[in-house]
Amino acid sequence: MFPLPAAARCHRTRIAGGLFPDDPELRELVDELLSRSEEFRYHWARHTVRTKAYGLKRIDHPEAGPLTLSYEITRFPKDSELSLLVYTAGAGTPEEKALRLLASG
Repeated sequence: MFPLPAAARCHRTRIAGGLFPDDPELRELVDELLSRSEEFRYHWARHTVRTKAYGLKRIDHPEAGPLTLSYEITRFPKDSELSLLVYTAGAGTPEEKALRLLASG
């Protein structure tokens, strides 16, 4: 896996804070990040919240090697904690072949 940029990590942490405002572990994490990371403090102070519902994801799979897959996230309005993440590979791509090999066991 490739690390997320600090801004994206901060945005996701803000979203989690909105979903779980009374979570003491999340509050502790935010406090620690604020005390240790100037970059996190900068992004946190901006109060930006962004989600990305689709895109490309590069995955370093231990058996199949590096894969670049399309992804799409569906959120469910009646349950804000629930989402469905789907990864797909283009037809005829090396990624499709690798996923088929993995699926065959």
